[in-house]
Amino acid sequence: MSLARRGVEEMRPKPAAQAAQQTEDATVKVASAILRLGGRTLAEHEKPRAGTIVHHAFGGMVGAVYGALAELAPRITAGLGVPFGAAVWLSAHVITVPALGLAEPPTRRPVGREAEELGLHPSTAW
Repeated sequence: MSLARRGVEEMRPKPAAQAAQQTEDATVKVASAILRLGGRTLAEHEKPRAGTIVHHAFGGMVGAVYGALAELAPRITAGLGVPFGAAVWLSAHVITVPALGLAEPPTRRPVGREAEELGLHPSTAW
């Protein structure tokens, strides 16, 4: 997914005005907040890696929850996990992240960008 995202980002045209207005990724904001709790600031060159770590840590935790729930209640695997993935996407991407002020709600983002988000997350798309 990371390679696909990088490829999509490189292909996407970036008008000068849009590039200047681009906000920091929600995962980088979370990493910065975690480090601030420990009295450390996140250097600019550390941000891409820190954001990736937060993203994959979240995905790993969600995967662990899915695995545990699948053992306890096998019905959770219905539809190859698509309903579970959709619930995670809805609760995290659509509700929680905007509610915490980490990103704009999907309703304020271009439809194509949201379709890209959905397509790059196979657990919610398949």
